[in-house]
Amino acid sequence: MSLKIVKLVLLTIVVGTTTNCTKPNHELTGIVQNGLNGEIVAGVSITLEGANLTILTNNQGAFSLKIPTSNETGNFSNNMDSKTVLVATKSGYQQLEYQVSSRTTGMVLNILPEPLVFQASDYTGDYIPLTSRLTNDVVWEDIIDGVRLFYEKRIDFLKPKRERYWNRDLSSSKAYVASIEANRNNFRSILGAVDERAPVAMERLNKAGETDRYIVHEARWPVLKEVIPGPALQDWPELDVPGQIFGEGLLVEPKGASRGYVIAIPDADQYPEDLIGMGTGINNDSQFARRLAENGFTVIIPVVIDHWSRGTNRPSRTWIYSQSHEMGRTVGGYEVQKMEAIVDWFTAQGNTNTQIGIAGYGEGGLLAFYTAVLDTRVDAAMVSGYFAPRENIWKEPIYRNLWGILMEFGDAELGSLIAPRSLVVEYSQVPVYTWPRNEDPVEDYLEIEPPG
Repeated sequence: MSLKIVKLVLLTIVVGTTTNCTKPNHELTGIVQNGLNGEIVAGVSITLEGANLTILTNNQGAFSLKIPTSNETGNFSNNMDSKTVLVATKSGYQQLEYQVSSRTTGMVLNILPEPLVFQASDYTGDYIPLTSRLTNDVVWEDIIDGVRLFYEKRIDFLKPKRERYWNRDLSSSKAYVASIEANRNNFRSILGAVDERAPVAMERLNKAGETDRYIVHEARWPVLKEVIPGPALQDWPELDVPGQIFGEGLLVEPKGASRGYVIAIPDADQYPEDLIGMGTGINNDSQFARRLAENGFTVIIPVVIDHWSRGTNRPSRTWIYSQSHEMGRTVGGYEVQKMEAIVDWFTAQGNTNTQIGIAGYGEGGLLAFYTAVLDTRVDAAMVSGYFAPRENIWKEPIYRNLWGILMEFGDAELGSLIAPRSLVVEYSQVPVYTWPRNEDPVEDYLEIEPPG
């Protein structure tokens, strides 16, 4: 009897750039690495089935297949579709097959070594292949520390490899925006901001205030398309779950013609009224929504999901994160879509020359940053209290966790997705959150939230 020992790894193939094939030859490029340790693999045979094209990876693990638009098989490049297969083979490694199209390039292929084969006679009471005898006492805290150190080192290992996901074209602004579109789409997927938005609307509710320059209304707007649940498959009690997600906040409109449109986003522990001078939480110098309104801009100040803890030290943002991340969604993703719904309304109000800006502080800075990254209709962004290296994101509140983001993006890389539009980063003190937020005594709280 023989036994195969296989190390289980995540096999990933990343499409780094997606463009239309406009050149006489379509260039299919990429690198090949060991799926177990990330090391480059030279001498891998890369074959495009049906085109009679084969090339070996070089010493840097890179390959480049130039596919002519016309050859013996016809217009092969133009006929490539999702069923066209790229095959990677090398002795000692498992064969890898991957479907490509005429828009695929800049790939990172992970190939796995062949599993080792051992005979039953190789195993004895004192020896197991590829292992060493454990002679010291097991200390579980040390094991946990070892896991932590492994991933910390993995983060440091991945940072210099981010450039393999980018293929920036600096020849012109238009070419640059096109060359980073795949990266923008990757970030949208990571953030989970992928749901279908509702039709554009803005409902003015109660009048909240007025000056000689502007009027303030409470406002509400639909964000995501209404979901109508199907009948329950079991005898479940009826749940009070909203069928549609709305945004809420303050709409501040000038009494004259609007000079432009701005979303002003408070921190999670601030109220919209604070930014316009109707509350007491922010001093006059920091009421940037009021200053914009006084200068003739239409401003919307959205409500941001708060940090209220409600009987535990777990804030509302983490409560929503714990449910949404299992569905590929995030707190930031939901709130960014709330901002994009506002941009939808701004666009509908103006004309082709409509100027749209976004500004935020703390968690609001994060949302302003992410919204400007994803929505190219935003002309300018101001980020305050949020912009830093993200390699220690595991020390931040868990609701900021984004699966796989550090492989391709840090804040600097995300900032490059805003270019050539304007980004202003204000150096300021980062908000400090302290709990509890409601009136219960601290000793009555259940501590379930990890430090962050």
